[in-house]
Amino acid sequence: MKPIYEVLITGILLTIMVVSSYYLGTTNFIKFNIPLSYSYKENQTDCNSSILSKNAECLRNELNTFFEYNLSNINENNFTIIKQSGGVCWQYSNWIKDNLLNLGFNSKTIEIYGNDIGHQITISWTKNLSNGEYCINDMLNVECTKLGEINITEYEELTQ
Repeated sequence: MKPIYEVLITGILLTIMVVSSYYLGTTNFIKFNIPLSYSYKENQTDCNSSILSKNAECLRNELNTFFEYNLSNINENNFTIIKQSGGVCWQYSNWIKDNLLNLGFNSKTIEIYGNDIGHQITISWTKNLSNGEYCINDMLNVECTKLGEINITEYEELTQ
């Protein structure tokens, strides 16, 4: 009969092997606990233009003053702490989205996933798209596109 410590060590080693093979067999090592819906509405901004692209750029510039990518704060919900010690894409994109919504623009966040990681961006657009614009904010990057004037009568004829 084997001594008890040998059986115990063998059991522990087998457990470690099974658990590590599970994690080594998957590409998503970090499981994020991101809230399904979170709002930073209490955080106001100095941006207040009636033009979407100016607000999107203003928010990017404002974010740049305190931006720090800090993966260890991934589950932090207090934006004051995020401003002091950093955050990740979902926190910053929600901050941008909420500020643009408060300014009267349409805005939503979009999550994209690869085999190994996810990312979140903000898409915003004017309420009147026939002569409006849309913007994509990705943390410190902003891309806005103006839409040309669309003849609504001509559009309706084409879509019928």
